[in-house]
Amino acid sequence: MAGSDNSNQQGRKIDGMGVAAEILNGLDPEHRKKLLEQLAARDPQVVQKLEKRMFVFENLVRLSDHDLQHLLREVPNSKLVLALRRVTAELMEAVFRNTSARAGEVLREEVATQGPKRVSDIMAAQNDIIKIALRLESEGKIMVKR
Repeated sequence: MAGSDNSNQQGRKIDGMGVAAEILNGLDPEHRKKLLEQLAARDPQVVQKLEKRMFVFENLVRLSDHDLQHLLREVPNSKLVLALRRVTAELMEAVFRNTSARAGEVLREEVATQGPKRVSDIMAAQNDIIKIALRLESEGKIMVKR
């Protein structure tokens, strides 16, 4: 039976780096960083290859203004407010730059005044936005830069 199982797998290629990058994207940033640091100690070239394949929330700053605007139109405001809780100032400014003045003002206020949130909820919101970005990329509507 083992032989017949192998014959079913012949010709089917698995993108190991792609699968590993997808798994790493699903981890929270702290665990992802620790894992990549440990892997870098063993094989820095593998980490470089993985990082090129990964797309994390902070990579949204690399989107063109047009593509970021398209993405923001697809994201519910409540999800965006939550996702912006733990981002760099650079990404925050990119988001505000790509909203109308009024929408940006409301967004700034909501981010600043919302109460404490669980990190897992913030990460879930960020992952949902990443999924929207990747869906838009697969539909040819935006270009994601990894």
